[in-house]
Amino acid sequence: MPAFGKLPIVELNAGIIWDWLSKFSCQRKTLVNVLTPLRSIVADALIYGYFDKNPFNFINLKRLKKVKSSYVVKPLNLREIQSLLSTAEPQIKNLFQFAFYTGLRISELIGLRWEDVDLAAGFAHIRRCVVKGEITSLKTKSSYRLVQLLPSALSALIAQKYHTYAKKSYVFFNPRQYRSWQGSEEVRRRAWVPLLNKAGIEYRNLYQTRHTYASMMVSGGVLPLGFQPNGA
Repeated sequence: MPAFGKLPIVELNAGIIWDWLSKFSCQRKTLVNVLTPLRSIVADALIYGYFDKNPFNFINLKRLKKVKSSYVVKPLNLREIQSLLSTAEPQIKNLFQFAFYTGLRISELIGLRWEDVDLAAGFAHIRRCVVKGEITSLKTKSSYRLVQLLPSALSALIAQKYHTYAKKSYVFFNPRQYRSWQGSEEVRRRAWVPLLNKAGIEYRNLYQTRHTYASMMVSGGVLPLGFQPNGA
């Protein structure tokens, strides 16, 4: 890893790792993600006998100073939603209308295939997500779920049938490339940001579509069982 330069693996120890971690100014959850590649390297080194003991056994992340998250929950209001949807071209409109009225993660939304959808019954099976062009498993067992579709979400799918149903593939396509979306970042750059700018709406990150859904459900007196708007 670049952070350790040409340090031989046998010289890596808990103190060096701890000093490196202490330079970060982020939440512990982020540090866990940062450490994932290094943990994998150390695990391989243990297998081949480079370490007698796992250096991570001597590291307690709880001892690090907790950094308050700067993340701001700022859902869109109904006026902003209507402005966005009325401004968007058809396939982009369908994509974000479905996002606003299901609360799905964008990676789950672009992983949705027509075979997962039961329009007659008004349900969608969430079975996969797409990250950087690759199909990946969902985060937890509970992420594999059956979602009852609100009328606005269902109408978005019905409108989207015209564009992609014949392909018998993914529900939502990048209309410029006429192919499925490759990941959340592509959706953000190619659809979300341009649409916010065009509609003259203050920038929010793409995850705010989930917060918007949660906000609408709370306002309506209904919060979906198990829904966690702060989930990754």
